[in-house]
Amino acid sequence: MSLSPTAILSFYALYYDYINTPDEYFSFHGGTNGLNGAIVFGGITYQPVPVEIESVEQNSLNRISRPKIRISNVGNSISRLLKRKNDFKNGRIVRIKTFLKFIDDVNFDNGQNPYGLPDPNAEISRETFIINQKTAENKQLVEFELTYPFDLEAFDTPGRIILGRHCPFQYRGKCCNYFGPPVCKGDDSDFSTAPNDYDSFSSENLWTEGEIVEAGDVRHTENAKDPPRTVYVCKTNHTTSSLNHPATLNGANYWEKDDCSRKFLGCQKRFVLDTLNPSYLGYLPFGGFPATDKYPYG
Repeated sequence: MSLSPTAILSFYALYYDYINTPDEYFSFHGGTNGLNGAIVFGGITYQPVPVEIESVEQNSLNRISRPKIRISNVGNSISRLLKRKNDFKNGRIVRIKTFLKFIDDVNFDNGQNPYGLPDPNAEISRETFIINQKTAENKQLVEFELTYPFDLEAFDTPGRIILGRHCPFQYRGKCCNYFGPPVCKGDDSDFSTAPNDYDSFSSENLWTEGEIVEAGDVRHTENAKDPPRTVYVCKTNHTTSSLNHPATLNGANYWEKDDCSRKFLGCQKRFVLDTLNPSYLGYLPFGGFPATDKYPYG
């Protein structure tokens, strides 16, 4: 390689959800300086993905820039990640710059860096950006608008976006804290068949393969992220298999997902005082800010 020891390399770590899964990320580099293969730095492998970042402005005039980053979407790789990772809600991007002479020995054929001594702590800079919004998505690229962690322009106490009629809480997850029986579908409509008794904490209600289920039976799947469980109501009698798993596309023919509309009605259906569920005391943990809308007295 016709490179100098001081050739600058940029590495990126894309964190899908830094709040709930801070250890999950995708590491890549832009393939600059003609390096088109994977590069290992500090024991972390960075895959080659064309990337472009612009408007990263550093100044002393109190101007906060909103950089944009464009990542190659060949094979819809980033689009698939967006679909699986909740559109990178709470996502972050970390950019690390270092010199060629500090990357790991394993990158070279003879097992030794000919330009210097590897040092995982030798960084020119480390910048952290918050993914503010997706601004473009097509077959060629996905573009995101970024902001800095100290840019609080769109935030207010208690650190959530102000939405008057929509609850941002994850249903059956943190802050929502509903763990009762299934109530309705995501549009507040009833299930095709009334659900049977259900205990969200019972292992007997965990979906398993090879089980004979009937319409109205309730099962849940366990998730590695928030919410910890997703609940489904059986639509038709069948034997469970990987082909009709509730979370698959074909599973919609056999199961209906218990979900919430994130509106007042959806919250009210679950938390109003009910003789069948006396543990619910009649208050709404609605995650929106009702005071942002005007309501009549009475």
